[in-house]
Amino acid sequence: MSDLLELSQYLERLRAFNWRDFNVYYAVLFGSLAKNGKGEDVSVAAEFKSDDPEMYRSLLHYLMKYLDLEKVNLVMISDSTDCSQVHEVFSYSLILYLEDYDRMYRRASICEDFLMDMRKIETNMKRWSITNYAGEGAMGMLMKPRPLNDLLKVIENITEKLNNFTSGRGGLTGWEDQMVVLHSLQIQAQALIDLGASVLFKMNVKAQKYKDIPIKLESKGLIDKEDKNFMNWVINFRNNLVHEYSEMDLKTVEEILNRREYMKLLEIAMKLKEKAREYWDP
Repeated sequence: MSDLLELSQYLERLRAFNWRDFNVYYAVLFGSLAKNGKGEDVSVAAEFKSDDPEMYRSLLHYLMKYLDLEKVNLVMISDSTDCSQVHEVFSYSLILYLEDYDRMYRRASICEDFLMDMRKIETNMKRWSITNYAGEGAMGMLMKPRPLNDLLKVIENITEKLNNFTSGRGGLTGWEDQMVVLHSLQIQAQALIDLGASVLFKMNVKAQKYKDIPIKLESKGLIDKEDKNFMNWVINFRNNLVHEYSEMDLKTVEEILNRREYMKLLEIAMKLKEKAREYWDP
């Protein structure tokens, strides 16, 4: 077995590396070397400002040359990176270079949100399966959780309340109105995302990140391209509302209300119920 690498030999050298020349937002050291102080390789993750594969190859080449080490593992973080990998990178890492903290924080926190949501959905679905033994009698039916119907009901209720709010109102001029609408839109968006992920779970299809949900729903013929694009917009809106709430543009929210775009979420939910009928709650 070869000798393990020591963190003390590489950390300051890595921080002194000229990361700026390689067009990255940030770079972090992760893996055993970062966590335990010893490891078999130097594992670095970086998010590039462009998707140019040549920049990735160039950075890897110069890192190996700079460290005089072949055992360098370079991971590119991007929108296509699975959340499990993002979690592995950021769960214990050391910052080597940081140009855009907000971008790094958003990347990590959105993936943590997604992983928690998936654990919640898996728990709910397993609970449904466990209690499904109860039989067809009235008591048995009452014992069964109905996660899909519950999520659909949330979307229906929020849609109805937003319809009532938009009727005869004078705009989002008051703080209370703003908070009510923003909170309602956030709950409605999260319910649709959870509904899509729950349907996929029942179909034994696993999403690796939020953006996978509409892609996989479309691939299964449950939504069309227009619905997929709208769900992507909903996911972005949800992420902005949760993680960049202080910068939320109320003009965007006004447009959602004026155009009644929130109605589209209910339409997509109803399509899912119709097209995924065999997987729906009893």
